[in-house]
Amino acid sequence: MLTTLISFLITISIVVVFHEWGHYLACRLFGIHVERFSLGFGKVIFKKTDQHGCEWALSALPLGGYVKPLSIDSPQYTTLLNRAEGLQAKPIEAVTPWHRFVVFAAGPLFSFILAILIYSGLNLKGERQVVAILAEPPAATLAAEAGLRRQDLIVEVNGKPGYSWAQVNEALLDPLHFGREARLSVIRQVDSRSLPDHIRDLEQRLASYPRENLVIHFNPLDGTLENRDLMRESGFVLDTSRVRVVDVIADSAASRAGLREGDIISGFCEPLNTLSTLSSTSSSDAGATSADSAFGLTNLMQAFKTHPEQSLCLNVERDKAGIQLRLTPERVTEEGQSFGRAGVRLAADLPTMTVRYGLVESVSRAVSKTYDLATMSLSVVGKMIQGEVSWRNLSGPITIADYSGKVAQAGIWPFISFIALISLSIGVLNLLPVPALDGGQMVICAIEGLRGKPLPEAVLQQIHRIGYFMLLMLMVLAFSSDIFRLL
Repeated sequence: MLTTLISFLITISIVVVFHEWGHYLACRLFGIHVERFSLGFGKVIFKKTDQHGCEWALSALPLGGYVKPLSIDSPQYTTLLNRAEGLQAKPIEAVTPWHRFVVFAAGPLFSFILAILIYSGLNLKGERQVVAILAEPPAATLAAEAGLRRQDLIVEVNGKPGYSWAQVNEALLDPLHFGREARLSVIRQVDSRSLPDHIRDLEQRLASYPRENLVIHFNPLDGTLENRDLMRESGFVLDTSRVRVVDVIADSAASRAGLREGDIISGFCEPLNTLSTLSSTSSSDAGATSADSAFGLTNLMQAFKTHPEQSLCLNVERDKAGIQLRLTPERVTEEGQSFGRAGVRLAADLPTMTVRYGLVESVSRAVSKTYDLATMSLSVVGKMIQGEVSWRNLSGPITIADYSGKVAQAGIWPFISFIALISLSIGVLNLLPVPALDGGQMVICAIEGLRGKPLPEAVLQQIHRIGYFMLLMLMVLAFSSDIFRLL
């Protein structure tokens, strides 16, 4: 709970400060006096006034922040006019509508800039990513119908280079969510054991390999996307046919069989005995697995479970040599159910590579990623308004706090990447043409700029009343969505 709270406060503080800093710098650029730069809302618990007369404040409710430009309606306006040195800067009404437009646009712009800076830094730093080699797609899935097969390596999606699972996921976000076409370029029958360690070396080696082009047509989605794995639903599953031994429990069946940490189990060396004391369905599924059929982490664990006290022959790779071991799972009974236990912790042995780029390409990829995610987010909002996507896909402060805590536990770099995503989302949200948000203010400024004169005060008051009502409804929907996720 404490980790979640701290990570949420860090996320919101960084994102809000950077967004509002954009507004502040734009005000300074056009000579607009800023009364207050506040992190949080409500009661001010700390403040300090700088040499320009701007009050920097920390407020009690840390769910946002704001920059308050000087207005002619502000009580401080008269005070500043009556000072001996007079008013050194202008109220916001004194600048042109197009200057005000820039002031309001600067916040979302800086939110996107923060995302670009973070994504650029992550690209420069580099990270280990899983190579996008597929398992056999389940029958009747879109991937199977498109012609994808086991050990296919996806190298391009709609003209964008892929190679890693993360890159393929990003490239398929838009087609998956909006039922669009995706053009895939794949290399067949890739041996994961001989792949280079760096993406540049991988690209060079695979440049001369023959490629096949496939087209997949995704179905439009509706309803909530919560807890759905759209990639798996469509048949995109990583190849887990090689299983790594992570840990062996002392004096267990696996220990007695001779398994060691780091061993790779690549298959059964003989058909499984289908006799089992478990349900007939489980026995049938287990018996379908043989030495020459698809092998993977799931059916290996199922085989241990469904074959207590029965000898299983395993093909094992150790120190680049192949050996065969026989493992007999122990029979255990828990809550009235009997099953086999091997006493070993396993994980899929997925091929990985280092994905790292130079400065120019890192920035270019960061800009492209930010643009793609922003446009997709705006499309989702449009689908919600049209009723094609459930409003329950909205995320409010509760969900953001929950995710920030989970990501923070995963490590510093995933947490930093999460901050970039939230900053991007804040930028998109503030571009919506709702009068209480930056986007709505930009629309008003554009109208006044084209008219050549301000809108009537009565019209502005009505617009702002509607805007604050729309913002309140948006907040209610976001909190309601959060609550539904908790139920």
